[in-house]
Amino acid sequence: MFHAHRCRKVDVTVHYKMEAFKHKFAPSATIAKVTRWAVEKAGLGKEEAEEHVLQIHGSRVQPPQNAHLGSFTGETCAVVFDLVRKKLVQG
Repeated sequence: MFHAHRCRKVDVTVHYKMEAFKHKFAPSATIAKVTRWAVEKAGLGKEEAEEHVLQIHGSRVQPPQNAHLGSFTGETCAVVFDLVRKKLVQG
């Protein structure tokens, strides 16, 4: 399968608590890959890491883990996420 994207690299910023982590990824990178990188940069342990997801900054949108990063870029070939705790459904 061939994917074409106008951005060669996507500038990603992930906010976690008072820190911001930046890295460039291919537009074909999955949200899962970016999440793994962000969790590592934040220094989260395995159990704590499983409780966190990426959320588009300034929204409540949590992209699916299998989505490609390039589908969330704007005109600037950049995207900003927040690393947040998953919303737990209690019933």
